[in-house]
Amino acid sequence: MISAIVRDALIERLVSERGPGYRKTRFRERAGSSIDTSMEGHAPGEAPVFIKSAPVTSLDRFLAEARGLELLAQCEAIRVPELVFVEVCADAAVLLLEFVELHPVGRHETRMGEALAELHGIQVPHFGLDHDNYIGATPQRNICRDALQCKQWWHFFCDLRLQCQLELAQYKGMTPLTIEKLRQIIQSVPGKLAHHQPPASLLHGDLWSGNLAVDCTGKPTLFDPAVYFGDAETDIAMSKMFGALGRRVYQVYDALTEKSEGYELRQRLYDLYHWLNHFNLFGGRYLGRAEVAINELVHELE
Repeated sequence: MISAIVRDALIERLVSERGPGYRKTRFRERAGSSIDTSMEGHAPGEAPVFIKSAPVTSLDRFLAEARGLELLAQCEAIRVPELVFVEVCADAAVLLLEFVELHPVGRHETRMGEALAELHGIQVPHFGLDHDNYIGATPQRNICRDALQCKQWWHFFCDLRLQCQLELAQYKGMTPLTIEKLRQIIQSVPGKLAHHQPPASLLHGDLWSGNLAVDCTGKPTLFDPAVYFGDAETDIAMSKMFGALGRRVYQVYDALTEKSEGYELRQRLYDLYHWLNHFNLFGGRYLGRAEVAINELVHELE
């Protein structure tokens, strides 16, 4: 739970932003986040709010999250929580959003499939983004250094996704043998998979089942983004890693989008980015899963 000094500063900020009714705000912590403190704020007769708080060093991450929500809001089929403010309150970074009552996708699978297809239909001429952000608490590089990364998907993915995770994994203690196998993957993918050159689609970036729901009207709602422009398949692959969405979501999505051969291999490559990130964030419990993925990919790419 937040400290009393942060609570008082947060209430004062809410009062200045929303009015005196928020003087009586009461906070209720929510379970689920392994990185931040998440809370609901309720004041009698006022619209509830959702709060994330973390040490002040997380302010840049919260600012990036707010920018990501703004980008996702371009898709009319998707709802994202409206930003109230993001700033330092006392000795904590605070991201304050509209509170959205969330519900399981359930019978709204068709709408979710349609919404994801519409999101991925927002496209630009180049990969990445004009600013870096975060995947979880890990910095995520999006700014290309050269035209090759901006225009060639596999150079972008290998250089700005897998290579960055490799450098972190070395620091976190991944074995030299596994690191060398990961290097082999990074070196071989751009040539071996050059036939797959997807458009640069707007991505959620961290699209697992815990980061999506529907609101009380059944409208698909996304949150906790790691936004950039890349291969739409990366979002779909991520959505299957930790509890896949309902079958109807994928049926509708596939009917509205093009799918090229070789998806299964690419899905394992896209999953590898997240397995590595989970190892780098949470340690050894994900090491085995990352090593299995690396060994399989080295064999398939030979």
